[in-house]
Amino acid sequence: MFEDYKNSSLPIERRICALLAGMTPEEKVGQMVMGAGSPERARQLIQKNFIGGYLHAMGEHLAEIQRCAESTRLGIPILFGVDAIHGHGLWKGATIFPTQIALSCAWSPVLAETMGLITATEVRATGPQWVFSPQLDIGRDIRWGRLGETFGEDAFLAGELGAALCRGYQGNDLRHQNAVAACAKHFAAYGDTVGARDSTDSDVSRKKLLNDYLPVFERVIAEGCRTVMTGYQTIEGIPCTMHRWLLREVLRERWEFNGFVVTDWDTVGLSVRKQFIFQNVVEASAAAVLAGTEMAMTTEGFFEGVLAAWRKGEIGTGTVDTAVANLLRVKFEVGLFDDPKKRYPLPEREEIIYCAAHRKAALETAVASCVLLENNGILPLRTPPKKIAVVGPNADDLFAQLGGWSIGAPQGEFADPIHPRERVVTILDGIHSAFGEASEILYAKGCNAMHGTDKVADFFLPHQPVGYLDEPEGGIGEALRIAEESDLVVAVLGDTQSQVGEGNDRSDMRLGGDQEVLVAALQKTDKPMIVILVVSKPHIIENILGAASAVLCAWNPGSEGGHAVAALLKGEINPSGKLTQSWPRSIGQQPVHYDQKPGWHATRFVSESAEPRYPFGFGLSYTSFAYSDLQTDKETYHADEAIRVRVSVKNAGEVDGDEIVQCYVRDVVRSEVAPLKQLKGWAKISLAAGESQEVCISVPVASLGFYNGEGEQVLEAGEFLIMVGPSSENGQLLSKTIAVTTAANHETTEGNTI
Repeated sequence: MFEDYKNSSLPIERRICALLAGMTPEEKVGQMVMGAGSPERARQLIQKNFIGGYLHAMGEHLAEIQRCAESTRLGIPILFGVDAIHGHGLWKGATIFPTQIALSCAWSPVLAETMGLITATEVRATGPQWVFSPQLDIGRDIRWGRLGETFGEDAFLAGELGAALCRGYQGNDLRHQNAVAACAKHFAAYGDTVGARDSTDSDVSRKKLLNDYLPVFERVIAEGCRTVMTGYQTIEGIPCTMHRWLLREVLRERWEFNGFVVTDWDTVGLSVRKQFIFQNVVEASAAAVLAGTEMAMTTEGFFEGVLAAWRKGEIGTGTVDTAVANLLRVKFEVGLFDDPKKRYPLPEREEIIYCAAHRKAALETAVASCVLLENNGILPLRTPPKKIAVVGPNADDLFAQLGGWSIGAPQGEFADPIHPRERVVTILDGIHSAFGEASEILYAKGCNAMHGTDKVADFFLPHQPVGYLDEPEGGIGEALRIAEESDLVVAVLGDTQSQVGEGNDRSDMRLGGDQEVLVAALQKTDKPMIVILVVSKPHIIENILGAASAVLCAWNPGSEGGHAVAALLKGEINPSGKLTQSWPRSIGQQPVHYDQKPGWHATRFVSESAEPRYPFGFGLSYTSFAYSDLQTDKETYHADEAIRVRVSVKNAGEVDGDEIVQCYVRDVVRSEVAPLKQLKGWAKISLAAGESQEVCISVPVASLGFYNGEGEQVLEAGEFLIMVGPSSENGQLLSKTIAVTTAANHETTEGNTI
């Protein structure tokens, strides 16, 4: 019976079938439309197109739209999605966590899951049931504007952190009040566009997709992620939104995904207007649905296009019904049909958002995310200086500290485009709080992170307030004046939101504005200088290293970033973060990711080393760790076994600290060229001064396989080099060779398909 879809005691699949049986073609296709805009616009879309999803509506805006949807013939509730990338950043006053690139440097699935849970809790309090996260693109070129939204350059680490973030969002039951549906994006290889130009073609083979870019999505889909978002760009000349192999063969058939696929913003329309793949939106809409897309975000004409193609027989009824069933399944799972509370904002939301527990978690994450890049012994500041000069454009800058996808970022429209000042602890605030009783704190901005005359990308206009890029009063002269009368200079440098994110790709990754000039001038004062980098991604910092006694990368550390940085400077906490994106010496070194393949005729560039300034996995501590006695439990392994790697790690210093022990593997000889090393496991340990610990890391032998040119996943017999150490740098790694036979259960063969 048609009314069975309202019966919560029936299985979800039966309820979906009942609802589909009673829907008109217009009501079915309407579910495949995601709208955006004002409540008035929403009412028009609901009445005309019966839309199934809505973007960036929260609070009373969301409630008004949902009530309108409930008044339709079937009363199918709308699923509301929001970009909550590192906290509920588009809600004024929410708890903002460090960005994804920062979070990854903590190497902590526990912190990632906690961030997901808290973000989901605050998102649900304001209404939405769906977040467009985790971002699973792999960083390959630091010029790309969106690199800071990634987990870095390694797919294995990104997969584990993405899975943890997904667990935090979705919990054990999507119907739980604090659970939201996660969205794995951008499917796929969006981070490897030509020349790091956002949304251009990803010139990658299927073999490269299978080995480098799809495993991270497979890991998160296996974790239960309920939705997937397609990338803007093309692969093999085909937009991801229309790529049958990606969406049907890989996602549906191989991985057995039964959630739904949503496009990124207007990718169906862009295939007509910008990529010139189709002559009109009818053709584009039909191609998207036939390829496996179920919901189109904000494409004008998609509703009419799908209906037209369906009526002409270009799309079958079964294809539409399957797409709508996938959409409805997630709505039922989330509880939209059965729990009115899941449809609307919570009345007690102000008690939930930015509560003490959430701030504490944001602080813990920010502390663990910071990476100490340089230190000549000046840190920690056990004895507070009498006078501290805090200078630099990012010392007291909310926009830079919170990073992309937060209020003030270009992706949202806000009446008051700034986060509440009292809910952000800037670096200057943190230094005042930590050192203010013992030290006199002086402050001068000195310069901007970019010149007011600098051209910014035309994809988005900068949303910062008028006058934001005006030269600061006093400028570099004022910074020099306070530096001269101080005992220590803390220079807080970096980038700002107009240089970051979607459409904001860069050709020069040096510090912008007059920041290098500021550092050079401060160096002449002969005062010790600590540089704090508040940045969205790695920068070229060669021109400031000679002036700095220490360099601490804080990334975009979020709401509690100032307290986190101050605690590390003071030595209350020992820094433990490790880089997940290599930092080049110059932009010409790109790409410089650690898992390169051999064959280069040279060992260096003509003008400089080929080695990055800071390699993947690098990070200093206030203590030192000694590695010894690398062992494996056996010398030879079979395909169905795990390599148990053991190494002794000693805290050889005088300060307690945390260490991230990293395990890499290299296939010594392979039938197809192999990366020089690949991360296969890690362990984060805490050691008291002088303490030793045997660290155990398990590496499944099956994980040593790869996809060959025929698209088969294979594992070849032979020798593998096990490498363990504090970073990916060869000189710091202990190594041991083991052998693998591809047979399972001790049966001998020469090759094996996994």
